[in-house]
Amino acid sequence: MKSFHFLIQEAELFLRPYSTDYRVDIESLICFVFELSKSDLLACLSQESGSLQKEDRFWALVKERSKGKPLAYLIGTAFFMGHEYFIEEGVLIPRPETEVLVRQTSKLIEEKRLDFPVQVLECGVGSGIVGIELALLYPELTIVGWDISSDAVRIAKRNADHFGCSSLQFIHG
Repeated sequence: MKSFHFLIQEAELFLRPYSTDYRVDIESLICFVFELSKSDLLACLSQESGSLQKEDRFWALVKERSKGKPLAYLIGTAFFMGHEYFIEEGVLIPRPETEVLVRQTSKLIEEKRLDFPVQVLECGVGSGIVGIELALLYPELTIVGWDISSDAVRIAKRNADHFGCSSLQFIHG
């Protein structure tokens, strides 16, 4: 078994040509595979990994990352507006540009403060991030998310449940 420091060094040599964020990718993969927080990883860099099987899993994921597979698909989560969302292949990975949409929608809701209940329809719900973020900001909103993909609707429901947004409705069709 290798130390975490050694795994990071070896993975850097392997992944550097393929990823501009290779250090973040490597640390994220180690934390995912070995079920460590970032601070736990930093505290135990000189320690051995404790599992050859997990080391093999880590290297398999590093190889997948070198082939261009997005980190979010490898670890099954992505961050959006400070929240961690479940993600899988078949569902788009949240993009920073989508935060602009959520912020602009929030600004519009704040500026217009309508006397009647506001209803939001999110077409192409993906992982549900837009509707969920709006529901977290404005629990009084009626939000319906629609997607043609049954996988997207399933993941959106999972994310909504994770954040306790039970009032959101998701439709597949």
